[in-house]
Amino acid sequence: MKRHLGVWGFTLALAVYGTRTDALAASQQHGELLWQKAYVGMTAQKIQALYPSVARSEGSQSESSHTLLSDKNYMIDDCKTELSFEFDHNALMAVSIELLDKGNMTCQSSLHGSVNAKYGPPTSITFPRGIRSESWSRKGGVTIEVLGGSFPSINEYQISILYYKTGNKKMENSL
Repeated sequence: MKRHLGVWGFTLALAVYGTRTDALAASQQHGELLWQKAYVGMTAQKIQALYPSVARSEGSQSESSHTLLSDKNYMIDDCKTELSFEFDHNALMAVSIELLDKGNMTCQSSLHGSVNAKYGPPTSITFPRGIRSESWSRKGGVTIEVLGGSFPSINEYQISILYYKTGNKKMENSL
């Protein structure tokens, strides 16, 4: 089942849940809002209930406590992406979105533009391993990383968006 999500898919829980009370209740049961309806600390079962198209990725347990759920056909506008939820000890620690239409500059621009439109200019820009990395530190202790690059000579446009709890050394070290 394909999911379609508009440019404004990077919305706060208030817009997704529809009421402030629901969003506050969800944040009290779990940690900070990472993306859409996904909060730090949610279980894999809860994420699968919210996002029925995600499934355990093959070979996703490099450590016995580590799990990855993903959907390699998740649609954002007309762009095919891979949506992934990463868990440690069955507690959500990160959400990532990776563009799979690598030959589509419009999709790269759309995904990148939606983050800029929502959060404004990045708080930092670096170039680890030759790839552009932009970071936003969101109120409430969430870091957003946008990694990518444009390579028009080979018609390849890469972008990955990662949401994780600020201070999560495991995620920061993986970048």
